[in-house]
Amino acid sequence: LIRFIVDHVLLSLIAAIAVLAIGISSIPALKISDLPTVEMPSLVVTLTLPGASPAEIQNRVVFEVEDELQSLGDIDEFETDILKSHAVIRIKFFYGVDINDKYLEVSSKLNSRVLQTCWCRLCSRWSVRT
Repeated sequence: LIRFIVDHVLLSLIAAIAVLAIGISSIPALKISDLPTVEMPSLVVTLTLPGASPAEIQNRVVFEVEDELQSLGDIDEFETDILKSHAVIRIKFFYGVDINDKYLEVSSKLNSRVLQTCWCRLCSRWSVRT
């Protein structure tokens, strides 16, 4: 191969220029984004306690649930909004975490015996969504 390239310099030069031209002409077709959309894995837990004030929900339900969910691991951000009759807990995990596994962990923790004794009898419903 080396002997062929040395013996046919003009042909080798034309081939190199053709490969370079094809490479340069394909650059505009590349799909590159300066700010790519990266979806962070997150879950939202909604707790409902009809007729309860925000303070009552916080004291009777949210503190217990937050303590239990803080032990999940791989949490990037944890945010709670408490409104009249319900609370919304947003959990953002680090990029690359399997959200399906975390969904099962959160559901398991919400169904755990510890939480059932603390607040499940109080709440009319709870839900987890991605």
